[in-house]
Amino acid sequence: MPNQRKSRKDKTMSNNGNILLEFGARLKALRVARKISQSEMASRCEMDRSYVSGLECGKRNPTLKVLEKLAFKLDVNLAQLLTLGSSRK
Repeated sequence: MPNQRKSRKDKTMSNNGNILLEFGARLKALRVARKISQSEMASRCEMDRSYVSGLECGKRNPTLKVLEKLAFKLDVNLAQLLTLGSSRK
């Protein structure tokens, strides 16, 4: 019978997917609360709109420099930008 347990690597990859989705939702919520479109956000951050969309959809993994730029343009600090949902442990 094959082993049904996930390896440590599988669990990590799964968690990374969740954190990217949670970050994307947080980014979108902050952007929408400020009534900024994806296109405007991209322009302010000197990014492509599809990159901002990818961040919000959890398909992109931002660097620290990107996080810093997003936080600055949203007028929040990094801690506020990275405050994720209560489901994270």
